[in-house]
Amino acid sequence: MGAEFCERESGLTNINFSESFKNSVEDYLAKDIRYFVFDIIESNETQQTVNPIIYRFNTSFLYYPLNITAFSDVGETYSHVNVFILSKGLIKKDTIPGYRYYFQLYISLTKEELNEISSDIYELFGTDPFLTTFNYYGGLSSLREDIIFTEQDFSYPDLELEFGNMVLIESGKSKAVNVKVKNIGEEDLWVKLSIKGGIELKHSWFSIKPYSSWVEKGNETVFEVMYTIPLNIPSGDYNISYIITSYEYGEYMNLKEENATLMVYKSTYEINALKDEIGYLRWVLMGNTILMIIIFIILGYLVVRKYS
Repeated sequence: MGAEFCERESGLTNINFSESFKNSVEDYLAKDIRYFVFDIIESNETQQTVNPIIYRFNTSFLYYPLNITAFSDVGETYSHVNVFILSKGLIKKDTIPGYRYYFQLYISLTKEELNEISSDIYELFGTDPFLTTFNYYGGLSSLREDIIFTEQDFSYPDLELEFGNMVLIESGKSKAVNVKVKNIGEEDLWVKLSIKGGIELKHSWFSIKPYSSWVEKGNETVFEVMYTIPLNIPSGDYNISYIITSYEYGEYMNLKEENATLMVYKSTYEINALKDEIGYLRWVLMGNTILMIIIFIILGYLVVRKYS
């Protein structure tokens, strides 16, 4: 029936499916998977690309078919298979199929980054999603398992940060501040704190300890950040970000990022001198204002006297 449909829709004739492919289709039907897509393309010796196709449908689980490819006519060929999985939760290690080593690159994306990739996919997520990649190269006939993950196969790591939004520090001096990290998610995590800023922020300006920390769910840990600002650094506000990463599946991935401001000022002597100068200018301005008022009063008196 599938061959007849393809012939009718494509105009081709003598389309035959192998017995193994038909058995694969019957296996899908037995699992109540009843929708199939046949993408018919023309191929030749010239390398070409195919425009991406989006299939959108309601489902209660994450699913990507691989088994049907193994039993198709291309099953005996070697090829790259790259699957990008976006999900609200993180796939649990013990639920990954037999070819778990092909799952790589766990990244936490922001919704803004996702919107740059695809506005259609952006609308599916209410929170920042996770990106997981499945990278396979080899004989397609080895792909005997589909990618299937249900709700119980995901964990939802989440962290809460407590810190001062403003770090006030004198240039040439050091100051220690604490960043508290609380694990409010469902998984025990190894966490690590890092700091990033603009081009003017140097790694030599701060040190962090401990290097990393194990935080069980419901517990918290504290990182100490020691800022040491060189004496020649200009005064001003420097935007910084506290980033919490977690080491999972052999990769570091960002779980939380929050912003703060590093305010650098000069020495106390210079600050006091600046305050004195501002005070002097204030008195000069006030004196000039009073003088202008007196001049206007005198001018007003002279005008009234002349015309009276």
